[in-house]
Amino acid sequence: MQIVFCDDESNYLSTIQQAITRWASETGHTDCVFTQVFQSSEDLLEAWENGMSIDLLFLDIQIPGELSGMEVAKIIHGKDEYIPIVFITNYSEYAYEGYSVNALRYLRKPILYNDLVICLEITWRQWVNNQDQFLSLSTANQSIHVPVRSIIYAESIAHTIRIASSDEIRTYEIRCSLEYLEKSLPNSCFVRCHKSYIVSLRHIRKYKKGVITVSSGIEIPVGRKYIHSFTSQFRLYYQGSI
Repeated sequence: MQIVFCDDESNYLSTIQQAITRWASETGHTDCVFTQVFQSSEDLLEAWENGMSIDLLFLDIQIPGELSGMEVAKIIHGKDEYIPIVFITNYSEYAYEGYSVNALRYLRKPILYNDLVICLEITWRQWVNNQDQFLSLSTANQSIHVPVRSIIYAESIAHTIRIASSDEIRTYEIRCSLEYLEKSLPNSCFVRCHKSYIVSLRHIRKYKKGVITVSSGIEIPVGRKYIHSFTSQFRLYYQGSI
């Protein structure tokens, strides 16, 4: 997991790196966690545009004489909306704007270790779930092999399951039960929200009044029977606690 920090204060960056090293050691993730730091938002943006991977980005909102963290976030999320971004600053008036670009968290300086850990734990869980996994299903006369991270939702229609995907094929269909499919998907990032639907937590963009909006723009109902289990898993995935 590649963690990137951008802040113009070198001492602060060193302290944060030490905190991440501590967390990685305590959780046994040392071999899988890497950090990279920048004091220039423009150097960060250039590195990312030249292929640097980012699995979690901490951005100082104000970097004197350079693109603001908010501007960088808008550029990055314009091309990859899935990169988790945490804003760090001394200025609380930027909080609302930070949430408007779908920030994972907004943290005040100095960052408390426990607050940092929450961000790391959420992102680690998402990172593990989004590694290259495939859903392989076979029935008497057909089989499918689908990248798990591309699955947006699955819908049961009569005796057919329609799987909506973000990849180039877009839609897969297979004859099986929704219960069978549910057991085949990782329950840490997929949730049953209705008698006819399973949805990917990764692809949820909005949840309001019993209706989920996913990344493709489709609205999916949340059945009364599933509200509690859905909201619990939704909060766990995005907030780190139930």
